[in-house]
Amino acid sequence: MQIHNIVVKLIELLDPFSGPKIYKGNLLQERSRQLIDVFNIQDNERLLIYMDSGLFSNKNGILLTPEAMYYKSGRSEKRISWRRMAGIGPIKRRNNHSITLGSLILYFSHSDVSNDQIVQLLESIRSMDINTEAQGELSAQPIVDQMRAVCSQYVGNRSYLAPFDYNRISENDLLDRFPGYQHHSTVIFLSFSKPGKVKDGILITESCIYWKALWSAVECIPWDLVAGSHLSRVNDKIALNIGTTSYDLSDCELSVEELIMILQSLSRIAALKAEEQGSSSAPKKWVIDLIGRAELPENDGLIVDALFLEYICKKHKFFISEFYPKHPLDEKFLNRAAFRLSKNEKVIAHFRTALGKKEEYGVVITDIGIYIREPFDHPFPDAFISYDNLALAPIDNSKSRFLLIGEYKYSFVHPRKFASLLEDIRFYISCLCTVPEGIEYPYDPTYTEPWSLPVRGAHADSKRWIVVEDGMLKGVHTTEELQWARDSRQLDPDLIRLWSYGVPSWQTVEEALL
Repeated sequence: MQIHNIVVKLIELLDPFSGPKIYKGNLLQERSRQLIDVFNIQDNERLLIYMDSGLFSNKNGILLTPEAMYYKSGRSEKRISWRRMAGIGPIKRRNNHSITLGSLILYFSHSDVSNDQIVQLLESIRSMDINTEAQGELSAQPIVDQMRAVCSQYVGNRSYLAPFDYNRISENDLLDRFPGYQHHSTVIFLSFSKPGKVKDGILITESCIYWKALWSAVECIPWDLVAGSHLSRVNDKIALNIGTTSYDLSDCELSVEELIMILQSLSRIAALKAEEQGSSSAPKKWVIDLIGRAELPENDGLIVDALFLEYICKKHKFFISEFYPKHPLDEKFLNRAAFRLSKNEKVIAHFRTALGKKEEYGVVITDIGIYIREPFDHPFPDAFISYDNLALAPIDNSKSRFLLIGEYKYSFVHPRKFASLLEDIRFYISCLCTVPEGIEYPYDPTYTEPWSLPVRGAHADSKRWIVVEDGMLKGVHTTEELQWARDSRQLDPDLIRLWSYGVPSWQTVEEALL
């Protein structure tokens, strides 16, 4: 059926409706500007009829256009497209004050039309075949266009189809809430906030889903995980299961059943595209959850020198034995099972959070990677970062209250202090990756006497060096500290080798300080 025939059919169905609180034709035209603002009408949609159901005019009711039904009752606002209504479920009269559309409840009273008439009207509209494009044509479109076509029927007051209208939502807020989203082709944003606000929600892109619930860190869910999950509703609360995680949906404009239908359709499109390309469409996951870490083989990644990593952690006050020397890492201070630590990995440092059960939360640093457990009800609370991933993952500590690692946000631990520690560990890991042959001297797992250095701050542009003395990792020192140690004859140039960013191999003191 062509679109102009849809308008004709709708006008025929709406012809019998009349009354003092029914607005059509010229009456509707006079109030159109106010109705467009009150109901947040999409651009260029033609108004067909407004059925006022409020005690005060033009505040509540149902407004119909050729594309959708707009509903408003108090603070509840919805836009339900006719295509969406075709699969939303049965339409029934609930009582004298409300009707049901699938799992949705719409309150409609104080009107010139009864709920029975509204149900009959909506059922008549739903029965019309308004599919204007053939399914075969859709499969020939680019993947983003296919995904947007699937989501177009779900556009509403708090559901924004891409490309986004930044007059309705803020691009800066999106960048702050969903860091890195601009690198993917966006499909739709389902906001958990009031219309026009961007705080939390579900941002769907070609490559992944960003999920940000209230007071939670943002999580990036690749399409291959969605496709491999048995999507289901959680009975005890309004939530959705994806993989082994339950995601809160209490503030979404769509029902759980509708979101499941969307994700199933989009994951099939993403899977077909990945199959055509011969690779997964999922973005790089710098951080994985602890359940995923537990499924990896032990010692599967880069293993670091525990003593040198201990030196770095002590420098940043992340070594727990500094404060609890008798039993620094036993079960009273670290719950290994909670962090899903492997049997053979060596625990080097543990920063405990002061919230919740202290031994179960915080940051644990081992010779394999970094484990994080947050004491909040986050959709992505437990994380593992391998050292080879840490060497490449972008880290952003420019925000005052949280730290970004790749596209993941953490806020429970002092973010800048933690970022400083991560930068020193990245420095050391980069050395291991750049100089794969390791230290060229016979290794002795002890440390030399520390140098006596002046207490002074380094220049902002001072270069840092990893120092090896006679085959033993000595520490991380600035150029000024090395010069002081050489001038004060604490440094034997024949025994010292140095490495820093941009250096392809170990350097002598003369080569480094020229």
